Amino acid sequence: MSVKIIQISRKRAGLPHKEFCDYFYQNHGAISANVPRFLSLSLIHSPSGHPLHSQIHFFDTYVKTVTGPDAIKFIDFSAGVTVLALEVYVISGLKDDIGADTASGVLAVAVRQPGVDVEATLTPQLTALLQASLGSGLVSLQANYAAAPEQAQSLAKYFGKQNGSPELAAVYVTRLQDATLIPKFREAQKKFQDEAAGVLNVQNCFVALGRRAQFDPAANRVRTRYDSSEM
Repeated sequence: MSVKIIQISRKRAGLPHKEFCDYFYQNHGAISANVPRFLSLSLIHSPSGHPLHSQIHFFDTYVKTVTGPDAIKFIDFSAGVTVLALEVYVISGLKDDIGADTASGVLAVAVRQPGVDVEATLTPQLTALLQASLGSGLVSLQANYAAAPEQAQSLAKYFGKQNGSPELAAVYVTRLQDATLIPKFREAQKKFQDEAAGVLNVQNCFVALGRRAQFDPAANRVRTRYDSSEM
């Protein structure tokens, strides 16, 4: 099955909003400088021409943060520093299923002190809250532990840390049954941050939300639905 990479980056410091959007449009050919809200999708092809990876960039509407130089409105994906890159499977379906309204939520978690057993403590807590809020709407939850040092360092640069880095303890990737469940995901995510506040380094946690892509075997291509609604 094809694999996609969710790549979350931030714009270079001092890069104006329009220049950032223009850069992305020119380099990826996927978005308009005037419509920065939706996610963009690009494919990485193998020499044989078959799609191996798709690259998804979530834009400002899909990112919430509690700190950083731009606060809630930071437009951080792009022309610059990669904050996070991870692989997840593209949903495989028949051509008639392409209109299915699936969605995803990515939650990156940092902790206050090293040595916290995230898998034994935070993961069950988050899982229980998501299940309580979403029920059968939570299709899957994938936990990725111990993010690569270069990813943590990129995140540190965003938050202005010169020495050391707020290493990510885990990155959770969820698949939701449909995009109408995103508010419920946000509700569970906020409860999780409140309940685990004593353990989490909340300033260095972030969440990205968006529609999921689907692979259409008949057309041998990946398709996606754009969502420009406010979160």
